[in-house]
Amino acid sequence: MGVSLQHRRGVLTRARARFWHLTVAGMLAVAAPLAAQAVLDRVLFKFGTEIVTQLDVRQARMLKLVDASSDTDDAYVEAIVNRRLMLAEMRRLAVPEPSDQVLDARYSEWQRRVGGGSTSELLERAGMTDAGLRAWLRDDVKLRTYVDERFNGRPGDLTRWIASLRQRAGIH
Repeated sequence: MGVSLQHRRGVLTRARARFWHLTVAGMLAVAAPLAAQAVLDRVLFKFGTEIVTQLDVRQARMLKLVDASSDTDDAYVEAIVNRRLMLAEMRRLAVPEPSDQVLDARYSEWQRRVGGGSTSELLERAGMTDAGLRAWLRDDVKLRTYVDERFNGRPGDLTRWIASLRQRAGIH
């Protein structure tokens, strides 16, 4: 036929080599971003439609947002879960919004609790915005008001109420 066997082998060998180079390059292009991916957050606890993530615990710890029974992730998870259960129950009722003065006082109390200084830097390190913190503190004020009115300094009743909320949520 007009083309020597030697020439055809050379063309086929170059074509195969090019194919394999492109295949390897393609695999590397896909694998590099996959290898560079990192876990951004981790779910530590799930109940109902709610989740508590590692970021939630980190923020609560760094920003001193909850009173955990100890400085363990489990204690913070428990405090966050209890808070969310109480907030969900409270939202079923008509708890009034706190005034701006009350919120400002709560914000000042929080600033003293974390040691004053540059709270914007602390919020940035914790991954929370000022608006997010103010929403948290607003919920705190509403929750405190509700708990104070309902339990009037009876911690045993509060403890039993939280236990019943946990039981209703299927948390033991």
